[in-house]
Amino acid sequence: MPTLAERADYYHAAFPDYPPLCATDRWLYGMWMMGNNYRGSGYHGAFPPSFLRRVMCLFPEAEDILHLFSGSLTDDVAGDRMDINPDLNPDIVGDAEELSQHVSKQYDLIIADPPYTAEDADHYGTTMVNRNKVVKEC
Repeated sequence: MPTLAERADYYHAAFPDYPPLCATDRWLYGMWMMGNNYRGSGYHGAFPPSFLRRVMCLFPEAEDILHLFSGSLTDDVAGDRMDINPDLNPDIVGDAEELSQHVSKQYDLIIADPPYTAEDADHYGTTMVNRNKVVKEC
């Protein structure tokens, strides 16, 4: 498994014009400006452009990926998409707070973009997510 310093190096190699990430023995940190440009997704709060490319360059070894709250992701995104809304045609329909009831395999990486505010949750027609419960399930 790559060290945090190696992951920072992967990121800098992939995005040399962006501020570099810093690594210690326990933390990977840096400035990561994403903006809030959600054009194209049609979703309030969806991943900004280049977000997945930037995250994925940190985890080149990840083969099995689960994307939670991923209704806005297109089918060409690698991995399994999970969302509570069946109308969005995710690979797995279910509540992330009860992940173990819907997913039976292990993943190398789980990426989540839950509603962050009550306004976001209301926009999607759901209740606010208990993020601590989701992390425990993961």
